[in-house]
Amino acid sequence: MVEVDKFGEIEPDAIEWNADVWINRNKNDYSIVSVMAGCIVEKGSEHHFDEMVKNLGAKHPAILIGTAITLPDLEDRDHPLPETGGRHDLFFAFHNLDIMRVAVPRLMYGIRWWSDVVDNEWNELPLHAKDSYREWTIYPDYVFDTVEFGENQVRSAEEE
Repeated sequence: MVEVDKFGEIEPDAIEWNADVWINRNKNDYSIVSVMAGCIVEKGSEHHFDEMVKNLGAKHPAILIGTAITLPDLEDRDHPLPETGGRHDLFFAFHNLDIMRVAVPRLMYGIRWWSDVVDNEWNELPLHAKDSYREWTIYPDYVFDTVEFGENQVRSAEEE
């Protein structure tokens, strides 16, 4: 039986989230997480991802952490058919020696540093919600349990 989502589309066979890839990485070689929103790399087609990384100018392989499926906005979370959420975002890390090589070219693919995503999301929150950021974010707990907040830790509302 084929699973069909709320829009009548076939669910992709996206690579799954693999916390061990990030947790067991060589920390001297990979330290900055990247996110490509709305990107699906299906199982068995990782070579297309590797080709993109090379096209960006990277000389080392990137590591694929996996696909995270975004949550609905907080106000839609209890709705049976929320209008938000469900986007597939690809998480990965470029080799540290390639960060400067890919810093500008990555932008044409919509690739963002995870720490910037978190910081931008946090800055958009109303002041009363800043101390409960994890409750408001569109990213599931397994993302933060694995890659945390990126380079920059989320500030408390008092620091703002």
